[in-house]
Amino acid sequence: MRELALDEFIFHSIFDKDEFIKCIELLNEIRRTCCKIIVNSLIRKRYSEELDKLLGRRDEYIHTILLPYLKNFFFNSDKTLEKSYSEKLKSKELETHHDAPFIKAALASSDKVLVTTDGKLKESLSKKLPQLRVLTPEEAYEELRRQNSQ
Repeated sequence: MRELALDEFIFHSIFDKDEFIKCIELLNEIRRTCCKIIVNSLIRKRYSEELDKLLGRRDEYIHTILLPYLKNFFFNSDKTLEKSYSEKLKSKELETHHDAPFIKAALASSDKVLVTTDGKLKESLSKKLPQLRVLTPEEAYEELRRQNSQ
């Protein structure tokens, strides 16, 4: 994979130790490889809003380690690539879906990949947008590791 879209599961997994470790492993594998995260203005806004929510937490590790790492990764690194997908999605349900910006970013990516922990979204997209590959963080991590080892 050279390009993929990540929905905001990264920010929601912070408070589940096992899920968080998987997410950090995925981000580290993205950092190690030539893979880019596709973003657009709506995704940048959503990432920023999620980071702002974390500012309200009192956990020291969030302020000293996690926030600087995530801010740098999503806003100050060469790991994000701005691309837009101007077409409307095929169904009104998808066009108005909460994750529509991430779906569009995935469609704009060269590999047509969306990484999410949302099982319902994964199932729905497999039927409505079969050209889109929807992976869990674990699947994306394993695929990146496999590609990197070849």
